[in-house]
Amino acid sequence: MAHASTVSFNDGVSAVVVINAPTIQGAGEYEILPITVSEESAGRTIRSYQLTSKQVRQMVLVFNSLNQTMKDALVDFFFNLVRGPSEVFNYTHSDGTTYTNCRFANDAFPVRRTERGTYNVPVTIRFEGQTFNN
Repeated sequence: MAHASTVSFNDGVSAVVVINAPTIQGAGEYEILPITVSEESAGRTIRSYQLTSKQVRQMVLVFNSLNQTMKDALVDFFFNLVRGPSEVFNYTHSDGTTYTNCRFANDAFPVRRTERGTYNVPVTIRFEGQTFNN
């Protein structure tokens, strides 16, 4: 399937942000996060906590060469609409696949201005129970 040159973020209510398609760090690899975590106390007691009942994956997407308008729209979406990792959103990748119930894994929003006056923005997205197609 041919890939589009853009992707979109949608908060499910009213906001849709369309920006240049990302490069995918690690050639489309994603990390599967643990469902449970364990800790050992000083007395050697091991406790295990269930974080989620669903498999969660995360992927680093790097949006390169964003113009000022695209960068500002993504920043606004991150800070004002989904408030970083607080709210879920839908992400439509350049292959047309829509991933639902996504969250940003970032607490901060790294923006790098290039010499050409464009912006590079790496973000980490978490999504539940879906396989990411590259």
